[in-house]
Amino acid sequence: MRTSVLAEATRPPCHSLPRHMIEHGGETRPVWSGGNDLALYERQPKQRPDPAVRTSPKIRQTIRIASWRILKHSCRKEFADMLSKTMSHRVLMMTVVSLLVVALLAACAPAVGPEDSADTGEAVADTSGMTGREAALASASEEDRTLIVAVSQDLSTLDWDVSGAFPRMTETQVNVLGSWAQPAIIEHEDGSLTGDALNFEPMLAESMVISMDGTQWTFKLPQGMKHYPSGNEITANDYLYYKDRRGNMRVPPSLDRLVRLATKEEPLKGFEVIDDYTFRFNASDWTPILRPFMSCCQFGYLIDSQAYMDAGEAEGDKWGQEYAKTNMPSSGPYYIHERIPNESMEFRTSPNWQGKEPFFNRIIFTVVPESADRVLLLKAGEVDMAQDLSAKEINDLRSDANVSTKQVRIGDMIVMPINHNTEPFNDKRVRQAVSYLIPYDDIINNVWYGSAERSFGPVPAMVHGYDHSYWPYDIPKEEAIAKAKELLAEAGYADDLEFDLNIDLGTPEQASMAKIIQSALSEAGITVNINPMPRAAYQEGKNQGTHTSALDTLFPWTAEPGYFMDILLGCASYGNRYSGVCLEEADELIREAGTTVDEDARFELYSAAQRLHIDNASWIWIGARYFTLAIGADIEGYVAFPDTRTRYWHLYRDSQ
Repeated sequence: MRTSVLAEATRPPCHSLPRHMIEHGGETRPVWSGGNDLALYERQPKQRPDPAVRTSPKIRQTIRIASWRILKHSCRKEFADMLSKTMSHRVLMMTVVSLLVVALLAACAPAVGPEDSADTGEAVADTSGMTGREAALASASEEDRTLIVAVSQDLSTLDWDVSGAFPRMTETQVNVLGSWAQPAIIEHEDGSLTGDALNFEPMLAESMVISMDGTQWTFKLPQGMKHYPSGNEITANDYLYYKDRRGNMRVPPSLDRLVRLATKEEPLKGFEVIDDYTFRFNASDWTPILRPFMSCCQFGYLIDSQAYMDAGEAEGDKWGQEYAKTNMPSSGPYYIHERIPNESMEFRTSPNWQGKEPFFNRIIFTVVPESADRVLLLKAGEVDMAQDLSAKEINDLRSDANVSTKQVRIGDMIVMPINHNTEPFNDKRVRQAVSYLIPYDDIINNVWYGSAERSFGPVPAMVHGYDHSYWPYDIPKEEAIAKAKELLAEAGYADDLEFDLNIDLGTPEQASMAKIIQSALSEAGITVNINPMPRAAYQEGKNQGTHTSALDTLFPWTAEPGYFMDILLGCASYGNRYSGVCLEEADELIREAGTTVDEDARFELYSAAQRLHIDNASWIWIGARYFTLAIGADIEGYVAFPDTRTRYWHLYRDSQ
C-alpha cells in the first residue's frame, strides 16, 4: 500500500500533508475535510441515443467513427481492429468503411432468434458488493473498453519541451508519463470527484516523507517498475534527467521556478539522488506554496532517460531531440500505440503499469477539425467525448439527455495582454484608458453563456487570497468614456489612437470578444484593427513578444496568488517575454510573501502586489472562464483536476 508519511513531531505550518487519510477501495487516499467548490456538474439522465439524429457528416473522420459506433455492441472490437490497419488509406476510406459496415453487420448478426436468446451459456459476473467502477469492469466486454475522443487538432511533435504546455500535449503527458505524486482525489456528497488543488498523494512513489521544517521532501520509488516499451527500470535518475533536459532546452523547470518565489536566495540547495530509488528536494527555506504546486501535474515526471540517451548517441545528442519528436516512452498508465499525424492517435494500457487497472484499455483521439461535427458525433453517440467546444455549444448540449456536460470552476484567466515595449501601450495612461472602456459584463454575459465570471485584477476569485477591493475601472459608461478621453489626451492620443488586436482563430470566443471591444473603444475615438491569426502564428507571436495586443486565456495551474502573478506578470516570467510587463515592486512583495508563514500577513502582501498591478493596468483582466467538457451520458468516474487535464484511467463506461 502506498502511503504519505510525515515525521512524528509537532505539525508543520499550513499542513504539508492532507488533513486526514481514509481507506477507500483498498488504497490510501487523502481527503480534504474543508470542502471544495472547484467543480460544478451538470448531470443528465442516461438515455439511449435517438436513431433519428444519426445523420451522415461530410468529413472522412466522421464517416469512419460513425461506421464504427453503429457496431458498438458485438461487432465493435472486430471493426476497431480492422480500422487501425486501414485508417491511413485516405483515398479509399469512404468505400472501405462502407463495405466493412455491411460485411461486419452480416458477420456479427445473431444466428438464433429472440426465443433462443434467454440462455446463452455465458457466465454472468457477480457484481454484488462492488463499486460502480469495479462492477463495470467485471461485466464489460472488450468492445465497451474502447473510448473515442474527438479533438480539434493533432500534436505537432511529441517533444513536450518544444511544443509548449498547450492542452493536447499536457493531457498526453499526464496519461503516458508517470509522476512520483498526483493530486489527491476528493469525493463529494453528491458523488462528484475533484482533484485537490492543495494536497497530493503518491503516484509512482511508494512513500513521501516531509521534514518538520518543510525544507526536505524525500520520495522513494518501489523497485521493479519498468518503462514501456524499453523495459528499462524506473529510477530516481529519470527525474534528474527530465529536469536537466528541460533546462538544456531552455524550458525553466517548473519546480525551480516556484521555489524561487519562496526564497530570497538560491531556491534549491540541491536535488539529491540518494540511491536509485530515493531522491530528495532540499529547499533553502520553508514555503507554504510548495505543497499546492506539488499537487499539480508537471513537476515530477519520470521519463525513460536511457531511451532518450541511446536514441541520440549516434548524433552526440544526449537529449534525444530527434527521437522525442515521434516518441514518448511510457512510465504511466498508457502508451502511444499508433499515431497518424493530423488524423489520429491511439493509446493502450501499458503492460508495465503496476497501478489500478484502467477500465478503458484503448483510447483513440481522432481529429475532427470542425467543432460542429464534433458536437454532431457526440449527440449521436458516435464518440464518447468531444473536446474544444465553444461556450455556446456547451450551453446548447446541457439539455441533451445523451450528453453529460462537466463544468469546473477554475482560474483560467480571460485577458487582453498589452505590450509594454511598444506604442501606444508603453504609456500607463493608455493602458488605464482602455481598461475603463472595456465592456466587461457584456463580454461575460454575451460570449461565455454561463461558463465564465468577472475578474477584477490579476488573481481570479476562485483562488484563495485574491483581492478585488481596489478595482477602479467599473464606472458608468459615460463617465468611463470621459475618463478615458482625459487619460488619452494626457498621453498625447487625443484624436488618433489606433492599434492591432490579434486573436487566435482556434478559439471561437475571441472573435466575438474582439468585436465587442472594437465597438466599445470606437465610442472614445479609438480604432481597433482585429487581426485573426492561425494558431501557429498566434503562438509564435506570444513566444516572440510581437503582439501589440491580443486576447488570450491563460491558466497557471497552482492555486496560489503569488504564482499567478509571477508567471504571468513577473519581470523574469513568461508574461514578460509575452508583453514586456515588469513591476519590480510587485515582484519583491511576492518574493516576501513566499516565505511568510503567517497566512494573514502573507495574503496582505499579495493584496499589495495585486493593487500595484491593477493601478499599473499591467494587463486587462476581463474574466475567468470555467473548464467545460462534454462526454457521453454513459461515461462515469470523471475527476475534475485543477489543471483540467483528463486522467483517462479514472473513467469507466456504465452500460446498465
